[in-house]
Amino acid sequence: MHIETIGLINRSKKGDTIAFGQLVLNYSDYVFSVVFRLVNNEPFAEDLVQETFIKAWRNIKLYDASRSRFTTWLFTIATRLTFDWMKAHKEWMSLDVELPVGSRVIYKESDELENQELGQMIRKACRSLSVQQKMVFVMRDLEDLTVEEVVAITGFSEKKIKDNLYVARKKVREQLGIYLNSEL
Repeated sequence: MHIETIGLINRSKKGDTIAFGQLVLNYSDYVFSVVFRLVNNEPFAEDLVQETFIKAWRNIKLYDASRSRFTTWLFTIATRLTFDWMKAHKEWMSLDVELPVGSRVIYKESDELENQELGQMIRKACRSLSVQQKMVFVMRDLEDLTVEEVVAITGFSEKKIKDNLYVARKKVREQLGIYLNSEL
């Protein structure tokens, strides 16, 4: 962890709202990217990111750097809030949402048209996944988190993660095959 981040966390623990505001600025786009990939809706993702940082502010004194990285702690808050939201709003999960111009969605690759099209196909393919499958797939395959990090964030067992990931990958491959064949 960067020395600057450690200082901001320590100042936040003492009630420094400006330091916490800087943490929000530093990490909100990254948290947004993960949450958006789960809910596939920009306004809902923004609301969940806001809830994440409100909860983080209320619990910043509980953060222990010896137990987890700050990003893991934030992802834990974000994904658990998102998981609850996804279970309560299953009807929204199947909607086909196009990204608006100027979207905040962050791609790890360049923002070339091909990558955006592939991202749209992956989001469509993820509609067939259960909430748990989608969470594990997004964190493991799209965010490149380790199985250990996914365990820490979700609280799922390693076996449950691997089982859900296996099924999710199979479903996504099948759906991508359907989309690619329909475009030929």
